[in-house]
Amino acid sequence: RGLGDVYKRQHMNKKELIELCKKGDKQALSWLYQAYADKMTKICLHYVTDKQIAQDLLHDGFIIIFASIDSLHSPEKLEHWMGTIMKNISLRYIK
Repeated sequence: RGLGDVYKRQHMNKKELIELCKKGDKQALSWLYQAYADKMTKICLHYVTDKQIAQDLLHDGFIIIFASIDSLHSPEKLEHWMGTIMKNISLRYIK
């Protein structure tokens, strides 16, 4: 990871990031995870109090996100869309 990567990530908008993710760009997928993992963990922890289980759900949720990123048509809804996936995966675990 060079300084160029950090610069690119900071100056890339959500739409560009999502487009790269849709193309399967591994660096972009990694950036997406890094940018949202903490926030998505908090959503899981809202439903499941065990931190280890919440981490497992987070990883499962990101697998779903990566696999279905093509279904996201509005980049401005990224966070809500990901949050819904995390909420649903947490609720499914509780059942």
